[in-house]
Amino acid sequence: MKRRLVTVLSLAVLALAGCSTSTPGSQTADRSGTTRGVTADSVKVGGLIIKTSSFGVSETATEIGAKARFDRANAEGGVNGRKIDFIGTEDDGADQAKDITAARKLVQQDEVFAVVPVHTFMFAGAKFLQQQNVPYFGWGYSAPEWCGPAVAFSFDGCSGSAQPGTQSAGFFAAFTKATGPAKGRTVAVIGHDDPNTRAVNKIARASASRLGFKVVTVQNTVPQTSIPTDWSPYVNRLTKSDAGKAPDIVFSTMATPFNAGLFGALKDSGYKGTLMDGISYNDSTLKNPQVRKAFEGAYISAPIEPLVSDSAAARQMRTDLEKATGQKNFEWSQDMAVGYATADVFLQILEKTGKDLTTENFLKAAKNITVQSPYGGTVSWPANHEAPNGCQSLVRVENGGWKLAAPLTCQTFDFKG
Repeated sequence: MKRRLVTVLSLAVLALAGCSTSTPGSQTADRSGTTRGVTADSVKVGGLIIKTSSFGVSETATEIGAKARFDRANAEGGVNGRKIDFIGTEDDGADQAKDITAARKLVQQDEVFAVVPVHTFMFAGAKFLQQQNVPYFGWGYSAPEWCGPAVAFSFDGCSGSAQPGTQSAGFFAAFTKATGPAKGRTVAVIGHDDPNTRAVNKIARASASRLGFKVVTVQNTVPQTSIPTDWSPYVNRLTKSDAGKAPDIVFSTMATPFNAGLFGALKDSGYKGTLMDGISYNDSTLKNPQVRKAFEGAYISAPIEPLVSDSAAARQMRTDLEKATGQKNFEWSQDMAVGYATADVFLQILEKTGKDLTTENFLKAAKNITVQSPYGGTVSWPANHEAPNGCQSLVRVENGGWKLAAPLTCQTFDFKG
């Protein structure tokens, strides 16, 4: 659900953040005249995320993921002779005003070189960071904060824009890799009744159709403000959407609590098709027995390499997260990989910059770079300031646990709008 809210919120954010009177580039140096956050043997970074909110959303695990990657870099001697001084993350409380205050604190008080990681859909502080010429790194599901600015770096590119142009086909591409060709299979798409979800679902329709699926319906009918207590009207429409019969696949773009209700109701109705979701790859999803039952057999995509993969990257990430959490059997959250992948991209650009680390040299190094990250896929700039990298992996719930269905798969298509 948080992804769907972000486009409208971003527009309000820009107006609010635009009140700053600072000039671009005015804070690239600290009070001593040297590059802000940089010493001979360290570079200081800090993040900006949602840790607490009035509606229960928390991205705290993003900080753990970033710390795990930075800890490994430091254990290996740092980058170009400098250790990463990671001061942790600021909590914006999912509040626009607090986000601006937190961004200002990171730059003006903490004097960080870059803001890493960013994981919030209330990113009002983005405008301030752009004005101050401060590089920021995170997950680019929110436009326009990640789409266009030279200081903005998302590990999966500009993935939040619903404008015509390059869009991701990674979700359905990974699904065909896991389950076979699309031809002859029908899809019903369901989501919330708001403009942002309509835009998201329009892209989903185009992506599925481009790969050969027949999309029989797109239903933006579920209220975003409350979870329905009676799912039967939605179930009835979905199960008759393919000329009076049920589609092969139901793909929901809603958040986990909504999907748990819908998937459970579909199963109770006797639906035997495939259920798909793009947000719920977290251990917490499977804690509740009823929710676990609803998700059993469902396919869920993620923009990162799944921890359940047997790839070298997944094994390395698990090892680093065990050290960072101090637990062999830590509770996995997709946000951990978001933080980890974000930190990895920052480190690769930092390495390319060399020992003469200034904001100018860093941004110059990032201008024409291809970062091949096994954690979030290949991303290049300037191309991915305007387009997503199209990378998605796929997991499935089997016997109450996560199983790899398809590794990180990258594919894009030309979206006509």
